[in-house]
Amino acid sequence: MTDSKPHEMKGCPLIKIGHVLSPYKEQAGTPIQPSFGEAQDAEIHIYPEFREALEDLDRFNYIWLITWFDRSTSYKLKVVP
Repeated sequence: MTDSKPHEMKGCPLIKIGHVLSPYKEQAGTPIQPSFGEAQDAEIHIYPEFREALEDLDRFNYIWLITWFDRSTSYKLKVVP
């Protein structure tokens, strides 16, 4: 299911090119830092019309993945660890 309509972020249009599937479906129970949880696998699904842009990615050791937490309902800018 492709939803590539632009989303607005303070005047900057964002186009969804895929989605991440994670074992965490709810905010409750999701570790706040990697060191507080078990290692979990997640999947990145890129929509077919954008896959050509990722050709030859396997030549690199690392990539930057920028995500949009569209289901987040609240947050704190400062927390006490």
